[in-house]
Amino acid sequence: GPLEQRCRRVASGRLALVGDAAGYLDAITGEGLALAFREAQALVASIAAGDLGRYRSAHRRIVRHPRAVIRLLLLVEERQWLRRHVMSALHADDDLMTRFLNLKMRPGGPRILGSDGLLRLSAEALLAGF
Repeated sequence: GPLEQRCRRVASGRLALVGDAAGYLDAITGEGLALAFREAQALVASIAAGDLGRYRSAHRRIVRHPRAVIRLLLLVEERQWLRRHVMSALHADDDLMTRFLNLKMRPGGPRILGSDGLLRLSAEALLAGF
């Protein structure tokens, strides 16, 4: 990983997809279960309202944050020099590594890393010539 698979539509007619069937972000972390439960709740509410369009909108909202984090990880993964520096910073600081993992697992954006964590990763990227 990280991995990303998308499907063209998560709902069409009387059919709706949830969980990995609706596309997945990372097959390793188990995050798909949490997303699937949230999608299932949104689907039930949409069915109760008689409007699968509500589910399509909810699905986009549910996966927005995890997809953004996956794109960030793919950006780092594709650039060996940046990957080396980011991994070095994460390896050197257990607390920063924990906060970085929380960035992926919990919505809240970069503030989860804290200002010191953002500064440290940014400094590593600048030193790498980013």
